[in-house]
Amino acid sequence: MFGWVIESAVERLEELAAEYADDYWGAPMLPAASETDIAQIEALVWPSRIPEEVLRFWRFRSGGPISDVLCGIELQGPRECGENYIVLGDEPFRHPKVLLPLGYGYQLWLCVELATNGCDGGALWRVVNDDSGMCEIYPSLGCALEFAVAEMKRLGRRPEFEENVERYLGSRTFAVEGLDQYMPLAWPLHWRELQGVSPADMRPVGATTTVSGVIAGTATEPWIITGTVKMLGGSGAGNVGVLQDSTGQIEFVATGKADPACVLLGKDPVEIELRRRDPSQPTMTTDEAEAANDYARDIAIRAGLPAGVVGDFAANLARAAGGSAYFEAVRVRPTSNR
Repeated sequence: MFGWVIESAVERLEELAAEYADDYWGAPMLPAASETDIAQIEALVWPSRIPEEVLRFWRFRSGGPISDVLCGIELQGPRECGENYIVLGDEPFRHPKVLLPLGYGYQLWLCVELATNGCDGGALWRVVNDDSGMCEIYPSLGCALEFAVAEMKRLGRRPEFEENVERYLGSRTFAVEGLDQYMPLAWPLHWRELQGVSPADMRPVGATTTVSGVIAGTATEPWIITGTVKMLGGSGAGNVGVLQDSTGQIEFVATGKADPACVLLGKDPVEIELRRRDPSQPTMTTDEAEAANDYARDIAIRAGLPAGVVGDFAANLARAAGGSAYFEAVRVRPTSNR
């Protein structure tokens, strides 16, 4: 059934695109993706699973300009989607692992919800690069294609940017309850489980000391401190920040394992469990940090992300390597429900 719906909808879309062709939009859809590329992205998202409709689409076509009728964003093939999934897995983007990007444009990601043990997935989501949130715009790729074809026939022309989405949801403000990338504890349970965000793990346990207690050596390791954090730099392999409370401040290294909810990048106070680390063993070498930060900065520029979201990666290469941080975060917890 999936194959018939997807393939027939794409063929009808191609016919209408030819009828309404212009220099850009009349280009044919790209041919089917290779089984090698499909297998690689399936392995990348495992144990989550790519919905059958998306796999059938890639085995028939792999994107192209005319696919932007869904919401103004072109669908892409498995290789490009896999590359974007890896990029969005970096901590600064706060992107749910359950959402696989199918295309990008106008600072918007078109994503499909992966199938997990808690959900069959398949819904298409619109994710904005800033703090505007995420919302479901179609229940499935097949539904989106069918609606796009019907709307093009009704309009007798190519839809304007996001016009189909606006009509499908009933208004320009997307009349669907959305989710916030910055509030992972409010995500659905199966999203949180895939992200590694457990409510129990994120519940504050209470401070055991202060920054001055750690510096003076009067407290026992591991130390639990409540304070605010300023991020200095880093990448997916490790971030460096300064923890400050009323008694002083100290520099520390944290990875995604300690900070699965990405609360470090917020502005609210956090509770951090620290332990001593060997500064001669950096999170990454300086060369690795430089390559990672150059890559992240390039992605940020091409994606049009505001500087405040990404941070100044290049200015903190030494700190990104963790060479000056004597402490490592074991666990980071929010002090309020986000």
